[in-house]
Amino acid sequence: MRASTNGPAIMRSQTSIAYSSVSPTQNLRGRLSFFLRNHGRAVIATAAFLGFVLVLSSDYVQDPIVGNSLRMRRHPKNWGGAVRRGYFDVAKSKLDANTFRWAAVTDKDQLSLMSDSKKGKPKFESILLPGTITRDPATNKYSIEFEDTRSLVSKHNEEGRGMELSELTIYENRLLSFDDRTGTVFEILNKNGGK
Repeated sequence: MRASTNGPAIMRSQTSIAYSSVSPTQNLRGRLSFFLRNHGRAVIATAAFLGFVLVLSSDYVQDPIVGNSLRMRRHPKNWGGAVRRGYFDVAKSKLDANTFRWAAVTDKDQLSLMSDSKKGKPKFESILLPGTITRDPATNKYSIEFEDTRSLVSKHNEEGRGMELSELTIYENRLLSFDDRTGTVFEILNKNGGK
């Protein structure tokens, strides 16, 4: 402080009081407004990015049963996102009280490589053998009738081996087989719609 010879002592302040009502350091609202004026685009971009990540990580988008596909909404009971329902009905495998349809599949291990496949693009084969088994109630004996074999072909392999199918099962009216070499689940389809 300095004493003036002409009057009382005047105090000099380091901050201006002319704009004290809009000073960004006075209150929280003012500080927030000042921050948003200086960094508004960055705040909006960050909020949009976080909202986008939140939507992508939500259960609705990630849930494979619900999904975001229009096909899945129309056919919610179809397995694996298939357009049509399976046509292998377990009830249809029973032809009458003593006759049943069955099928077996081969696991040829290294022999599954087809000899006519091109070099660099191997094809692998497994054989499906369908048939019927009939029980004679009078003698309590069974007879088996074999149908024509069907060739199952795939290019999917692991280290030059594939189509080593080891089991057949029906799930959701779909005939599935499992490759014990690659771990792949194959759905076996019929060109004639199951007939």
